[in-house]
Amino acid sequence: MTTGEYITIFAAILVGLAVADIALSFHRLLRAGRKVKWDWLSPIIALIVLCYILNLWWGLYHDYSNVEQVLFGWFLLDVATLLALFLMSAAVLPDSIPDKGIDLREFYMANRKHFWITYMVYLVFVIAKNSQLIARLELDSATWAEANVPLIVLIGFSIVLILSRRVWLHLLMIAAQIYTIAGVWLFYSIQ
Repeated sequence: MTTGEYITIFAAILVGLAVADIALSFHRLLRAGRKVKWDWLSPIIALIVLCYILNLWWGLYHDYSNVEQVLFGWFLLDVATLLALFLMSAAVLPDSIPDKGIDLREFYMANRKHFWITYMVYLVFVIAKNSQLIARLELDSATWAEANVPLIVLIGFSIVLILSRRVWLHLLMIAAQIYTIAGVWLFYSIQ
């Protein structure tokens, strides 16, 4: 096996854990039945996180599919990104359903700081990965800005969401997430 294949297997394990966490949490919500007061924020964001997981998986597969040698720092940055993504997936839905039940809107609002902080950490690692790749390929600052300025804007907006309970602001971020995911998928489909 090549180095890239070993790394892809390692990444698959972490990606699988993140997907399993979302699926298991959603399963618990479904099993709780009437104990759950449903709201759309957490499930939609869980779906967005699932898209980020799939995007990262295909990106890593693309990056490592034909690699024979990897710098340890590059690998550590990928591991950090995967761990941040796992923490996002673990934060988006409740781990358990109390006997008294759960209101998903209250859960989201009470948990929003934890989720959006892990999201910002994830974006910082993505920016670092982009920056490392752009430097390695000796691309210009316009390419760096094109790759990273939207992510920096998302970090700034995440700070607003940590501080605000206004649902319309959270809806704007969901729209920005869908736009970002669509752009990334379009980018990968072109290559």
